[in-house]
Amino acid sequence: MALTGANLVDEVQALTGRTGSDTVLCDDTRVTRWLNEGQRDIVEKIPGMHAVTFKNTTSVDTTAKLSYPLTDWTVGDATSQTICSVWKVAYMDGVDSIDLRYIHVDEFDDAYTDPTHTDYPTDRPTVWTRRGNAIEMYPLPSSSYYNKDIRVDGDFYPEDFTTNDADSSDLSQCDDGLIYYAVARSWGAIGDEVKAKIWEGKYEDWVEKRKAKNDIIPGWSGSMFEDAME
Repeated sequence: MALTGANLVDEVQALTGRTGSDTVLCDDTRVTRWLNEGQRDIVEKIPGMHAVTFKNTTSVDTTAKLSYPLTDWTVGDATSQTICSVWKVAYMDGVDSIDLRYIHVDEFDDAYTDPTHTDYPTDRPTVWTRRGNAIEMYPLPSSSYYNKDIRVDGDFYPEDFTTNDADSSDLSQCDDGLIYYAVARSWGAIGDEVKAKIWEGKYEDWVEKRKAKNDIIPGWSGSMFEDAME
């Protein structure tokens, strides 16, 4: 069973010897802040975790513009959670739907220096890039391609814990990682750099193991196994 935010704070304080009234430098508020930092760090380092992935096909339509803020897409029923990574953008129009090809922002700028200028053609978008907290698509849609849904797939940042939070993290099976991260930050605040480094190492080892586990694709059907069973 996942620990609540309050439980996680208690664990971190116990592991640093800062319990009861002796929570100097590691009080509930500071440890909660470090747990929230840990949540964000985990999602950034391990993209594609099932607990925080989303697909949105209805929030945003194409129009005559280059840039679309990521805040325009919601993630599930939540509207307060923000997008971390985007790995798929698609133009949605029934059988004419297409996945847009991602190119790095530097390549995008080299190829399309001034994409909103009238010298550039308008048509159905075919490529996309991410610039900060927005995506850009090229070419700009012509009027024939207005008001079509833009699909975005990615993952989102977990909801922040509040102090003494009775809810658990949006992340699944990540309590150990959150504890390791916050304990490392706690020892750093206390001033014990040796222990801080030890717990940082525990955290980084946990991240690598969790990342390897996350890379497994149990639903994938490989032809090697299918051929063997035929």
